[in-house]
Amino acid sequence: MSLKKQGALQAWLRPANPDWATDGQRYIFPPLSSDGIRMYITKQEDRTVEVAVSTREASYIFTAPMPETLAPKGLFVCVTWQDGETIDLQLGEEVVASKPFHLSALA
Repeated sequence: MSLKKQGALQAWLRPANPDWATDGQRYIFPPLSSDGIRMYITKQEDRTVEVAVSTREASYIFTAPMPETLAPKGLFVCVTWQDGETIDLQLGEEVVASKPFHLSALA
């Protein structure tokens, strides 16, 4: 499927270990994909969250600290994109990173 000019890919993360957000362990989550975009999420040992987003033509790597508090459902991770504007990473309730995004540059 081809990448749409705008869209979102989101997930709630909550592993079985209740201390996963604060422990010193690495967690690699299964990749998610939709509308021509794929998202890979890793919680690193230093409590940062790394989100790699790839399309057929480009890749984006985002790294941000784990939010101090999580919702009861876990960590909300959302990537949104808009052609000609940005691709953004949201962790919890906050947009934590943004990069330029242009489909014409990907063609």
